[in-house]
Amino acid sequence: MRPLTCRCRPTFPQGTQQSDGHPESGVPCGDGGTPSEAGSKICPLPASHPADTQTPAPLEVPVLLDAADDELLALLGRDGRTTLSALQTATGQPESAVKRRLDRLRSTGVLYFGVQYDHATMGRDVQAMLWLTVAPHAAAAVGRALADHPEVQFASATTGLANLVAFGLFRSPEHVCTYLNEKIGILDGIRSVETAFILRQVKQLMYAPGR
Repeated sequence: MRPLTCRCRPTFPQGTQQSDGHPESGVPCGDGGTPSEAGSKICPLPASHPADTQTPAPLEVPVLLDAADDELLALLGRDGRTTLSALQTATGQPESAVKRRLDRLRSTGVLYFGVQYDHATMGRDVQAMLWLTVAPHAAAAVGRALADHPEVQFASATTGLANLVAFGLFRSPEHVCTYLNEKIGILDGIRSVETAFILRQVKQLMYAPGR
């Protein structure tokens, strides 16, 4: 399993809007325990913390990030388990300032933590993109159905001839064929599906709105 990583929502310069997201509980913690324990702990947020809600409160203005925020996000983007003491050393900021910045980034939904792992080790090493052309009246229903399929890791409405796009993980090419026949083929409103196998992945981002 890969190390815990953090992901942030896109950074927004002044005057731009951001989408909703939800930070999950758990932040690097340097309090309590032995120095070695404190350096490796991920501490849950208290229930009263603003980030411990289903979604962050709607923001009246965009979140504006400064150079210090960007530096913290870059460090956590490389290793989400970076401790407060390591963040303090790398940034030159007091630990209390690092904590305040992390609290702000998490409570506004800019930053949340998640786990990435190698799907190939679990027998799902075939990746495929699906472009679906769906009748307009059925697009929402088909989109919801795709979101419920365990094979589908990403699904989105889009413009163009194919108005839905999805990314899936499968055990084999035969699994893809079965999926198309038995799960996609039974959905009403689908006019056509174009499938493309991914030969090599060079970058992956993890962002889940509404977490």
